[in-house]
Amino acid sequence: MYGDVKLNGVIVWQSAFRIPNIQCNRGVNIGLVNTCNCSVLEPFRQFDTHGDASAGTELSDYLQQVDYGTIIIGVSADSPNDYTNYLQQALPALDALGVDVSDVGFRGAFGFVAQKGMPDKTVFRKAPTEAEGFNNPPHFNVTVAGKPTSQLSYGLVVGVHGAAKSRTLTNLLICNHHIAIELRG
Repeated sequence: MYGDVKLNGVIVWQSAFRIPNIQCNRGVNIGLVNTCNCSVLEPFRQFDTHGDASAGTELSDYLQQVDYGTIIIGVSADSPNDYTNYLQQALPALDALGVDVSDVGFRGAFGFVAQKGMPDKTVFRKAPTEAEGFNNPPHFNVTVAGKPTSQLSYGLVVGVHGAAKSRTLTNLLICNHHIAIELRG
């Protein structure tokens, strides 16, 4: 089993089960997108929801602290869940992103791209069972428009009688992001 995430054609995360020279990042892996320079903000965080009893709570806590509007990439590897159901504690935080993985079982698979606080924009694919994950693993491409920005006071003009007026620039499109997620059985 192999999976990768590409941002603008560059691999930013990959995982494999029993393939030499590629680490197995079992569980749920989360990456945050820097919308200013089309990269990940930090290396993907791994939450071993298959083998670590605290990973579901840690994943939930992590997702809750992410800033509103942040682009979040989530991808499972090897097995995000097992019979102990450590993923259970993270289900409400994932649901808030528009990601329902409550039916993903042992060696099922999923991937998503979400914007924190805007679950209607989420792109999400899953293969709930091991057979589906092997025969028809989730894969998709997402294009995220660049972050509009305005500089609210790039120049401050003091007029008559000391009244302050701020000049603003129109919104600028910084970049576009192309995110490709592919999980292979």
